[in-house]
Amino acid sequence: MNLLNNKGLFLLLPALLFLLFPATAQEKGFFHLYERPDRSFMASSAVETSEGNMIVALFFYDGPGSLALLSEDGALVKETLINDNGCRSGIEHLFQDPDQPGLFYGIGEIGDPLNQTFLPYIIHFDDELNILLRKEVKLPDGYKTIRISRTVLTKNGKFLYAGSLDEENDYHRLYILISLDGEVEAMAEIDSDAEYQTRIDAICESPVSDLYFEYRNSYNDLGQYVKRLFIFDDGFVFNPINEYHIIDFWEHDTLHSVFFTPSANSTMTFLDDTTLLFSDRIHEKWSAPNGSVYSTDHSAFLFTTDLQGNIQEHYVDGSGNDTLDYPLHFNAVAKTSGNVPEKTCIFHGCYGFFSPPRPNHITLTKTDCHLNPLWKHSYSCKGKYLTAINILTTNDGGCIMVGGAMTLENGHYDWFALKVNPEGLVGSEEIIVNDLVIFYPNPVTDALQLHCPPGTKPVRVELYDVEGRQVLTQQTDLERIGMEGFSPGLYTLRVILDDGTVYTDKLVKQ
Repeated sequence: MNLLNNKGLFLLLPALLFLLFPATAQEKGFFHLYERPDRSFMASSAVETSEGNMIVALFFYDGPGSLALLSEDGALVKETLINDNGCRSGIEHLFQDPDQPGLFYGIGEIGDPLNQTFLPYIIHFDDELNILLRKEVKLPDGYKTIRISRTVLTKNGKFLYAGSLDEENDYHRLYILISLDGEVEAMAEIDSDAEYQTRIDAICESPVSDLYFEYRNSYNDLGQYVKRLFIFDDGFVFNPINEYHIIDFWEHDTLHSVFFTPSANSTMTFLDDTTLLFSDRIHEKWSAPNGSVYSTDHSAFLFTTDLQGNIQEHYVDGSGNDTLDYPLHFNAVAKTSGNVPEKTCIFHGCYGFFSPPRPNHITLTKTDCHLNPLWKHSYSCKGKYLTAINILTTNDGGCIMVGGAMTLENGHYDWFALKVNPEGLVGSEEIIVNDLVIFYPNPVTDALQLHCPPGTKPVRVELYDVEGRQVLTQQTDLERIGMEGFSPGLYTLRVILDDGTVYTDKLVKQ
């Protein structure tokens, strides 16, 4: 995988090293489907209490949303309406109260469909879902519909709320600083510099300064569509510091195109004080000199940068069996707590997308702080189309994902919570867990390392060139596949396991 930074240099990133962490005996997680035949709910955010319970924000498309309290094993303890006036509402982000342990904030939108108004809405509540404050944020006249919002709870106790405005189909960006009691303290409206609809993918605050970073769709000075990284402060003056866009380059006799896709819901957070961690989606295409396309792939892409946006390390989370993984939306990253890089682990989750929908699975990958993969699992529920919207690490070293599960026969959504332990295990028969094959590095120069799921072993590895000719069959010493004698270019790797599973993916030889 080659990527281009803003100076036009190809980055040859170091090979990934696989690290095995010793497994410890731990409780498994849970999967629960919370069915409401009368309403279609989606879970949009979650937060963990000090007792190990979970609070989940639920969005109801036709009326007021709710807060749900779950016990440690996922049992539904209590549910409370977000607002009590019947208006459509939903909370998109949940936060711990920075000053009062056991209290929480939620921020989202409250809407009046008849008047087409959708405005910021804040709630303050305790760990038993008692609502202490409900507040619609009052904006100046003329601001009535805000879309695609992102929110940060800053170190100095403010909500930085960012969204897009449709000014008669001329999209602008809107930034608001809101106090914890719902008062607007500053705001700025900025003309769009991106495509027809402004998408603010991610915003995060520096842990050591009063600066913010934003990652979003944009156009550069040459008029090229790019993903851009900006820096700004409370004055809302934005300065681009790096960009990421399409790269075309020849590998042997194959044109390899790599570009960041505009439709992905990217995420960004600080890995430590000087390192940014991103999740995005890339599109890869391999073409012959006559223009015919050999292969096309969408893959999730994890990468870290320094504070100038220069890519340091990366991991391409490929499509596996080329069937169910299509990470179109809701890529998400979450890291274990603490600020010691050597002890930090990263969970990356995404879900497959098809139109029309069909049963799919959520893919969850765990890496170390250098993005070396530790394990990769898929989770599916029979007859359901799973949409994982939010991922959160938990105090026990695992993580929880919440979202919606659509019943394919009638299109009805129920919400779910999927909790896994640090090894990705789930103590529920409702969810199907499949361990996936991991191979690295990709691109490969000399040797390919192969890691198969626990309890399985590879019995044969096959390699095919772009014309479908089998160029390698190996049946012994399968943990290491020598690649020294192969010409640079695109290959298909096929791994056959002893349980009959066949795993295929694309491989680039440098």
